[in-house]
Amino acid sequence: MARGDGWHAGGEGATRCRGASRPLRILFVVSTLEPDWSGGIGRVAAGFARELARRGHRVHLAGRSRHGPPGVLPRVRVHAWPGRLGRAGQIPPLLGLLHRLRPDVLHFHTARPHGPPALAAVALRAVRAGPAVILSPYTGTRAHRIGWAGRAALGRADAVLTSSRWAAEQMEAAGAPPSRLRVVPPGVDLPEVPERRPEPLLLFLGRLAPSKGPGVLLEAFARIAADHPRWRLCLAGEGPEAGALRHRARELGLADRVALPGRVTGAAREAWFARAALAAVPSLHDNFPGALLELLARGVPCVAARAGGIPEIAGPEGAVRLVPPGDPGELAAALQDLLERPDEREALAQAGRRRAEALAWPRVAAELESVYRKLAGGGRGA
Repeated sequence: MARGDGWHAGGEGATRCRGASRPLRILFVVSTLEPDWSGGIGRVAAGFARELARRGHRVHLAGRSRHGPPGVLPRVRVHAWPGRLGRAGQIPPLLGLLHRLRPDVLHFHTARPHGPPALAAVALRAVRAGPAVILSPYTGTRAHRIGWAGRAALGRADAVLTSSRWAAEQMEAAGAPPSRLRVVPPGVDLPEVPERRPEPLLLFLGRLAPSKGPGVLLEAFARIAADHPRWRLCLAGEGPEAGALRHRARELGLADRVALPGRVTGAAREAWFARAALAAVPSLHDNFPGALLELLARGVPCVAARAGGIPEIAGPEGAVRLVPPGDPGELAAALQDLLERPDEREALAQAGRRRAEALAWPRVAAELESVYRKLAGGGRGA
């Protein structure tokens, strides 16, 4: 694959543009504004917006308000559009914002390419000066579902940013020019000193859906549960498999050892991080799961599936124990090994923390700022 000079994924050298010129005017567009900015795309867009604003840029964030008032982001102006608007219906308010704000950069953060609004912005730029148009489709797992407008937007945007090289390959196959692809990974908040009170607890955090593999993890846990009677499993999250997982835990005789607390946020989420002695991210398909980044940042040793962009999170240092996706036997073997070797768990925890430090928000935001500077300075399509 042709990677061009933009294919890099980490903050080394990215700070060279810091303070190099005036603050940038940046407009983010997301599919849906969030009350707490804890969802996958919302977490990433809010993290970048917050950090870029902290670096002195003028950051605006716009999108549909479908779940009540959006959460406040420090130094970021949030513009709420009616929740009923479809993609084409978002064109008028977007054009109005572009006219008022005159941004240097327009950056779409969506699950799949935001086709009609992005094409409208590209068309506007063709008739008068306009911002650099950037697309960030935060999935490679649904690349086959990108429609004609999304494919056209991928081909005409000034840059297509993805979270991982794996996702970049999916976007190239969907029509993004290789020369315009950039890899800028999402960041993670890094607690200065993670508070750890580990118990014999195995933790899963994420959507309870087949693609995330909670059923695979439950089956793997069942294979080792008799040998480790003190250990428990927590499947924290919401999703269509919640009922089936409860039923299966009862069938396996593990109902009293498997907790399904639903979606956990804030202090409750931090409490589960602190209690977990081990975590698993058994995705069958995934790009760059934020839950894995959070676990590493808090010093929780992790086993994860070798799926999508997850090996890129593990990095060359092996910060995550990787197993084949969808294989409860292989996952059980890895869990068994780590349950019996606390020294190995501690080594994984330390490697994971170092990897999280390399992906902390200030580092990855500097990488994104470098891309913005190049595009706003006339390096479009380079």
